[in-house]
Amino acid sequence: MGEFLTPAGSVVLLPLLAGLVLAVLPQRRAAVWLNLAATTATFALACRLPWQLGARPLLLVDPPAAQMAILASFVGTTSAWSMAVEADAGDMRLRHLLFQVLLALTLLALLCNDLGDIWICLEAALLIAVVTVAMPLTGEAVAAAWRYLLVGAVGLALAMFGSVALYLAARPALLTWSSLAQTGAGPDVGLLNVAFVLLVIGFGALAGLAP
Repeated sequence: MGEFLTPAGSVVLLPLLAGLVLAVLPQRRAAVWLNLAATTATFALACRLPWQLGARPLLLVDPPAAQMAILASFVGTTSAWSMAVEADAGDMRLRHLLFQVLLALTLLALLCNDLGDIWICLEAALLIAVVTVAMPLTGEAVAAAWRYLLVGAVGLALAMFGSVALYLAARPALLTWSSLAQTGAGPDVGLLNVAFVLLVIGFGALAGLAP
């Protein structure tokens, strides 16, 4: 729990706290402004990560992770502004809540040190994204949600097999980025190539890169 009080942890903790407040906030207009403020503050905190590099048991902040966290929080901020424009379309407090939780899970997946934790975060993010897509409850929205669930489930399955293959290839190293970076020439190259392909296709499907 102490890791969430670090600069990297605060990037994940802030949208989670905003989601909790949005769950009990009665005013629709206040929810819009809180969503905007939380995502903007999250982006500002993420911009500090390149100067807060370090590895912990749960969180790992290296240059690629910091850059991806900045990009994800920036996209989240622009999406929040877009949602604010649509605020007059109806009560969007539930969508704002789900959006903050989705942003927190995405950032946690980017900053996690353990590949198993990354998989769990992406699984939860997939379910929240599916619910968000289906929320208008129109035929098109439900169909799009089912298609995304199908693609995402296949991607998660491939990513899980890739993680298992990576673990088998890198034994006795732990399935964490910091441990894998120290394995050197030990891994089974053939099995490592299989793991790479499965991970790229699996996580790529979740990111919308394929199909």
